[in-house]
Amino acid sequence: MRTIRKRTVPGRLVQWRQERIAQADRVGYPFDYDEMRRNKTVLDQVESGLFSEQGGLCAYTGHRISKAGRVEGQAGFHIEHLKPQDYCDAGEDCDYQNMVACWPEPNQKQGTPYGAVLKDNWPKPVEANQFVSPLRSDCSHRFRFVVRTNAAELPSKKTRRIPPDGTIAPPSGPPSQR
Repeated sequence: MRTIRKRTVPGRLVQWRQERIAQADRVGYPFDYDEMRRNKTVLDQVESGLFSEQGGLCAYTGHRISKAGRVEGQAGFHIEHLKPQDYCDAGEDCDYQNMVACWPEPNQKQGTPYGAVLKDNWPKPVEANQFVSPLRSDCSHRFRFVVRTNAAELPSKKTRRIPPDGTIAPPSGPPSQR
C-alpha cells in the first residue's frame, strides 16, 4: 500500500455539498453518496481526482486501475469509503477525504481474498484503530509484499507473524537483512 496524498477537493463536489448543506434543514433533502453518484458532472470530477492523485493505482492493492471500465460510461474502478458508509454520519459518505479509488470495477465482486472486496464494511467504529488507512504517512511500512514469478517458489526470507494484539511493527534492520 502506498500513501495517498489527497489533493484539492473537486470544485463541483464542493459546490454540490454546499448546496445540500444549505438545505440540510429541509426534510427529505438527499445528502449522501447515492445522491452524489446521480450527478454525472460531480461523479466524473470525483473519479478523475481520485484516479489522478493515486497515479492510476488501487488504494489498497496497488493493482493498475483504468479510467474507463468494461461498461460504457463507468469507471474501471469503484469508489471505496475509508470509513464504511454504514457508519457514516450525514454527508460523511460523500466527503472527498473518505473516498479512494479501488480495484475491482463497480459491482464486480470477483472473490479476491484481499483489498477492498475483503474489507467490505469493515472496520466497525470500535475497530477503527485497527484499520491502516492509505492516507497514513506510514502505511507503506505496515505491510510486506512478496512477489513470486513461479507459484511453487517459496519466499526466501522468514515471514513475520502478526502478534496477538494485532499490531504490526515495521521490519527492523537494513533492507539487506530483512
